[in-house]
Amino acid sequence: MSDRPLTGDATAASNGELLERIGMLSGGEDVRRSSPLSDPQAFKELSSRLAEAVDEPYDLIVVRDLFGDRVLAYQLALTTGKPVAVSYDREGIIVLESGAPIEQGERALIAADVHFTTQSIQAAASGVEQAGMRVSGAAILLRVTRGGYPFPVWALEDRT
Repeated sequence: MSDRPLTGDATAASNGELLERIGMLSGGEDVRRSSPLSDPQAFKELSSRLAEAVDEPYDLIVVRDLFGDRVLAYQLALTTGKPVAVSYDREGIIVLESGAPIEQGERALIAADVHFTTQSIQAAASGVEQAGMRVSGAAILLRVTRGGYPFPVWALEDRT
């Protein structure tokens, strides 16, 4: 599947400003992981925009065990009412842990604040599939690497 465009030029500029406020972008175009606590309101707004952009159904949000990713996942959960599972690499096996039961056949949305490599999204997708679920797609605040995935990818800002 192809990547889904999300925003027009006016909104993209606004997304860029919000990404700067949470430390992901700087004037020199350096890209970093998010710092959600630097501007919680900006992070919440970006999360809401990302939740609105996802146009495939999903039952569960899957996130890697990184601070910015976790905050994004829980913000998406507050917006959508969906549960969150954390994806861990345990000695080469990807496992999912959740406070709610994970059912086979459910559809999962992978959430990440920034997409530096394709391996992290592919690892999370592998864990989802090993748990007997289907990947609905990946929702990313800022993508700096393009990857070929068999599912949709939504990104608020694309620097590839």
